[in-house]
Amino acid sequence: MNTQGENELKSAITFLQRGESGTAVVLLERAAKMGNSDAMCVLAEVAYQRGDAQSETYWWQRAAERGNPAAEYELGRQEQEAGHLDTARILYLKAANQGMALAMNNLGAIAQKAGDEAAARDWYRKAAERGLPLGMQNFACLIWNEGKADDAKLWFARAADLGDVPSMTHLGWILGQEGRLSEARDLLLRAARLGEVDAMFKLGVLSEEANDIDAAWQWYKAAGDAGHQQALVASYRLALIVAAGNDSSNRY
Repeated sequence: MNTQGENELKSAITFLQRGESGTAVVLLERAAKMGNSDAMCVLAEVAYQRGDAQSETYWWQRAAERGNPAAEYELGRQEQEAGHLDTARILYLKAANQGMALAMNNLGAIAQKAGDEAAARDWYRKAAERGLPLGMQNFACLIWNEGKADDAKLWFARAADLGDVPSMTHLGWILGQEGRLSEARDLLLRAARLGEVDAMFKLGVLSEEANDIDAAWQWYKAAGDAGHQQALVASYRLALIVAAGNDSSNRY
């Protein structure tokens, strides 16, 4: 618990919210000198917003040295992006041991990329159990591929309830293939309205399977216009089929 400098940190946040960053930085630096690692993290974020990479790194490192899990996670993320996976793993482990779900999830991703499915499953499950929607999604995808369909659907549903858009899409597609079309469309529509392009494509597929060609073409076009190549091809195909007066059934 960062008790030292807590009043300065709270005041600095207020000034930042008002757009008075100069005063905020003075207070944040004062709190940082008292050893408040949360203030150091905020200073790192301010430096990032200003494009000051050197100061940003300095404050993340200072905060991580004091055991701040957010700083350990951020430095781990940077190391992961740079391809330094061993260093990233060490930093993520420090953050994960303090309960940071994002670090657990990223440890799962590193393990999965290395082909260690058991470790990936364990870390994704831990992240999911701590309430991280991304962890739920990744855990659900992994166990779905292992054939644990019922458990996977439960985790997709939990993540979708928390607003995870890819989980809405995954679950909507699964339910559609099971014939639960009303539930499937509801989920896919939610995802599509939130900008999920693959959900638009899948709504096109379900519409075409229901022989609603107009709706199918509209969804394919929307997804194609947003860059979904398979949807773009499907929209052209439907346009040609309609022009020729042919039936488009059994295409998927």
